[in-house]
Amino acid sequence: MTKNNRSSRKYPGLATETTLPIRTDILDYDYIDKLSDKEKEWLNRFSEEWIHANLNHSGKKFHKKREDRKIINDRNNARNRDIYSRTKIRKLLTELPKNYNEMSYTPEDELMDKFDSENELFEIFKEAEEIKRKD
Repeated sequence: MTKNNRSSRKYPGLATETTLPIRTDILDYDYIDKLSDKEKEWLNRFSEEWIHANLNHSGKKFHKKREDRKIINDRNNARNRDIYSRTKIRKLLTELPKNYNEMSYTPEDELMDKFDSENELFEIFKEAEEIKRKD
């Protein structure tokens, strides 16, 4: 069995290259190179639990109580359901124009129009299916 890239790293909880895209914004440690090995180990274990929701990592556990573990899992599930984050990692968001506050038609409006058009298309297909069944 070959090891994947994440499991072959010394500090997998700190590596943005092997982190899920939805978590990379949270994993923003620009001071890693200034930490000692002991501090990196601590931060790695903490990140494995708090950011990666890996409660089965090796080493000392920080969140031992059931309530704490539930909070971690709830945060992870909420992050995975978040439409903004999911849209961002799929690169479907565009940068906001400089005059965003003055605009009458915003990117949010554009996104809602896309959702509305998909719903309209769904309704058309549904009506066509009903007509087909009647015939």
